[in-house]
Amino acid sequence: MKFKLNKKNTLFLPKSHISDDLISKESFKYLKSLRKVIKDKKLENKPCEEIVGVLFDYKIKYITGDSCGGYCDIENKTIALNIEHYDIDDKQRFLHELGHTIQNEIGLFDIKENKLLSHKVKIEQETESMSYYLFDMIYTKDIDKKHNLLFDSYFSIEDFVWLKNWYRHYNIENDLIIKIND
Repeated sequence: MKFKLNKKNTLFLPKSHISDDLISKESFKYLKSLRKVIKDKKLENKPCEEIVGVLFDYKIKYITGDSCGGYCDIENKTIALNIEHYDIDDKQRFLHELGHTIQNEIGLFDIKENKLLSHKVKIEQETESMSYYLFDMIYTKDIDKKHNLLFDSYFSIEDFVWLKNWYRHYNIENDLIIKIND
């Protein structure tokens, strides 16, 4: 993991498991190009509805009654955020789902095709790591608050179990060394 100095010239160490090594070269390249678009279109610190609308022509939909905090619906070009699990100031959850839109743009988000649990975990860990970088690019006014956030979803056994259950309709094969029971 690469560490950088924050605006106060102190070393910022994230309290998480994210790593540059979890982000594909294609995703890093796309993130780099996205940084310029975000600046050119003045999307820093804008509401999530405006960000996804301008960047990807997606909509935000607020939902209730689901076990997840949010999801990215590629077919309907929608990011759904569960208001029962989502605080409007919870930029991190929105950024995670925005990461899935990026993965879709570059052909990495294949929700129905790859049936291995390890692949699903890898995709989610990459997305969580991308959300860390997206925070820097989009929420420039809140950069000093970033140290209070945990970018740690999909890194525990409990997360793997949840993910396996989330994809249960796709007949996911548990190819992990650790056998996960439902």
